[in-house]
Amino acid sequence: PCDRDGVLGALLATQERAQAPQNQLDEMKHETSTAVIEVDGSTSPRLSSAIHRSPSSADVRRHFLLFAVPRLLRQLEWYRSSQRGDREGSFRWRGTKPTEPDHTFASGLDDFPRGVLHTVEDEHVDLLAWIAFASRTWASLARSLRTQDAAAADAVGVTEAVIAREEALSRQFAQRLHERHWSDAAQFF
Repeated sequence: PCDRDGVLGALLATQERAQAPQNQLDEMKHETSTAVIEVDGSTSPRLSSAIHRSPSSADVRRHFLLFAVPRLLRQLEWYRSSQRGDREGSFRWRGTKPTEPDHTFASGLDDFPRGVLHTVEDEHVDLLAWIAFASRTWASLARSLRTQDAAAADAVGVTEAVIAREEALSRQFAQRLHERHWSDAAQFF
């Protein structure tokens, strides 16, 4: 399910829910982890897996894209808004709790410690990379939908203008990633 703000909440199977730590189940809306969805009754595949597993039948694929693409855009817009950094074009994972300041639940890597002292200067390279990749992936899926059925794409708000905006944002985010985080000396981000 995707709410009107674009949050795709985690849908966990009963067994997974029983094994998940309570603090992860209690994540608040502004701390939601990267999306997990349920497709065709399977147990919580990651969203990218769901996209790659989408059916090959053109009609079924079109229906899947008509369903998924607008929701994915809302989720992407939600991430860009809720995880926005203080510098233009930057992002930082939010969602640490005072009782667990070294874990950032929104990143989905809640067992991966991060710095305890958070400042407005924080920028997370992994999130910027994810946003750039997600924008490019969304534009690719949206183009596929428009190629199959432009009228239906228009009806759900997947217009050429929106796709062009996402393609431009993807390029901008990728450029910022390289400008701000690439080290020529070390040859890594």
